[in-house]
Amino acid sequence: MNEKISNNIIGGDIIYKINFFWLIGKFVYDKRNYSDNIIEKCSNYLSYYFGDSYSFSYNNILHMRKFYLFFPVYLNKFENISWDYYVDLLKLNNQDIAKFYLKICLFCDMDYSNFKKMINNNIYFSI
Repeated sequence: MNEKISNNIIGGDIIYKINFFWLIGKFVYDKRNYSDNIIEKCSNYLSYYFGDSYSFSYNNILHMRKFYLFFPVYLNKFENISWDYYVDLLKLNNQDIAKFYLKICLFCDMDYSNFKKMINNNIYFSI
């Protein structure tokens, strides 16, 4: 693994973290038919390798897979916001609504609290 990537995943470097999480999601999705419990195996391995059981928890690996499924083509603009934004987008369980909020968030360069307010106020359904 690229040393720069491995040193920055836990440190919070958004550029490497978001891309790495997307790649994990792609891997888990692609290998779903080849291995039983692939999500659990990835969670255990990555938690051990990086020493970070929170970032690589079973639920977070599920979010990574969903991140890949919602956004199957990786774009550099995804790196402009932190993983917390994506977790909230993925909880919406609707790809179109998530993309709507993502576009607004990126266009307006929203901070996290305004982003949460926008979602909680159901702006999507007001337009």
